[in-house]
Amino acid sequence: MTTKVLSGTYTAGYTLQSIFTTLSITSTGSVGGLGLIAPALATIVSYGQIQASGTTGANGVWLELGGAITNETIGKMTGGQGKAGAAGVGGNGYAGSGGGSGVVLSIGGVVTNLGEIGGGQGGAGGAGATGHNGGAGGTGGAGINGLAGGAITNDGTIEGGQGGVGGVGGAGGA
Repeated sequence: MTTKVLSGTYTAGYTLQSIFTTLSITSTGSVGGLGLIAPALATIVSYGQIQASGTTGANGVWLELGGAITNETIGKMTGGQGKAGAAGVGGNGYAGSGGGSGVVLSIGGVVTNLGEIGGGQGGAGGAGATGHNGGAGGTGGAGINGLAGGAITNDGTIEGGQGGVGGVGGAGGA
């Protein structure tokens, strides 16, 4: 069992190399961007901040092949905000994209949460052209998305993200 320790700032995100089976994030460690991705079976213990950023709807933590996550009392895992929809040019506005999940378990896993886990906010809908509808706001991301199930012990806070606001419809029309 080999352990990787993160204590710095990783603004673009972080992908755990498969040679490591355990990742420990200290209280000074932070991951942004595309979030934390574990492509192999892994154990993650976090005292730090994982906040997917930008407007891509990226997931905070993604366990692709299962494993275990312990989010300690000062830890935070949050999905990124969805992308805003484009304004309609001569038509309806486009829908915003969904926010990312705080944690995704692709094939199952175990989550023990003592801190905060939250989904990202959905992107706003784009405005409609004159006489047309605005786009729908994107859905908020799930706090934890267990695609194939999993087990959760929660002594902290787990929340889904807020949905994005709908786009404004264009006034007037013939």
